Amino acid sequence: MTRTYSTLERALFALFALLCFGAALLFAFFVATNVESRRNPAAWLVIIGGFALAAVSLKIVMTGTAWTYFEQKLPFRPPPPGQDA
Repeated sequence: MTRTYSTLERALFALFALLCFGAALLFAFFVATNVESRRNPAAWLVIIGGFALAAVSLKIVMTGTAWTYFEQKLPFRPPPPGQDA
């Protein structure tokens, strides 16, 4: 069963998506204008991670649910009485 986010949570995810997208664009600008930073793996991780987080956040905003893979509940059943591990 997937979780459905409330309107407030979706609005906060929209704000978070804007912040992530803005940070990714800012770092992309830094990498594009500074020759030395083009070989910096941390800057590239910020760019890729910012776009990825913005994409996931926008999916939550648009559909109201996240990927079911991230929200799977583990099937846990306690053992019957007398059969404890």
